[in-house]
Amino acid sequence: MKFYVEVTRSKKEAVIQSEIDGVQYSTVMKYEEDDEWNSFDFGGNIFDIHFLYDNGFTVSIYPVIDDSVEYSELDVELKLKRKSK
Repeated sequence: MKFYVEVTRSKKEAVIQSEIDGVQYSTVMKYEEDDEWNSFDFGGNIFDIHFLYDNGFTVSIYPVIDDSVEYSELDVELKLKRKSK
């Protein structure tokens, strides 16, 4: 499973996309802090997302199974947009 995340740092906004079981999912998420956790649901599958700015900006996504985070990081392709349009 691969996630495509496009972050606009000036707006503190991320567009998250993935395909799960042949279905395309997409969501837009805002974040406030440079070290922030949040979660999202794609087709009944829950994921935790970690936004982190520490010597560079990273995004990590982890599956949540039976209300527990599985700390096996999923594949994330991150694209940073410097300016919003």
